[in-house]
Amino acid sequence: NALAGNQWYRNGVAIKDQNGTSFLASTSGVYTVSSTIDGCTTTSNKTVAVTVNSYPAVPLISANGNLSFCYGESVLLTANATTGLQWMKDGMQIKNATGSSYSATEPGYYTVSATLNGCTTSAQAGALVRVKQRPQAPAILANGVTAVCEGGVVSLSSMANQGNQWYKNGVALNGANGIVFGAATTGTYTMTVSADGQFAVSDPGSGIRQPGWHGVSPV
Repeated sequence: NALAGNQWYRNGVAIKDQNGTSFLASTSGVYTVSSTIDGCTTTSNKTVAVTVNSYPAVPLISANGNLSFCYGESVLLTANATTGLQWMKDGMQIKNATGSSYSATEPGYYTVSATLNGCTTSAQAGALVRVKQRPQAPAILANGVTAVCEGGVVSLSSMANQGNQWYKNGVALNGANGIVFGAATTGTYTMTVSADGQFAVSDPGSGIRQPGWHGVSPV
């Protein structure tokens, strides 16, 4: 509280050119100050111990899976630290997400911060998660009866314009990717529609067993 003649010390050693009424300590140590007037010096009987904590290492994020996935799936994000973590999505803290791993199910930019002794550092590179919407489950239209004589063909049509894959008894039919498929052998036929790397399965398909539609009514 002296206005003039001050000298600041760290661990008993005078700090060069630090003679003001205040001092900004940025290094751990025990600090004190003396005041000199007319050649008479008085040292404060009070010391202040300052501790400067180090920042934790910058956490790194790894993804156990593809960062782009279909709706209803997830990707496991893992940080290379174990304590003091906080996961964030688009800059906002995720409630109760403080473990070393986080299962991301929503699209967004995920980062993680690490805190040690009150000092926080954030990951420099986050993980951009993209969630793709699945197409609507396709309907199959049987163009006519589904029971035919040997040598006959049942014409099946997909209500989707693109991305079709036809199946017989759960096995993909090679090259059967069109809107229309001619079924010539007995079996249960289904199809999938791919859009943006996703797929939806028809429910439940058309079987050549007896006349009529087997499954959901075509739309």
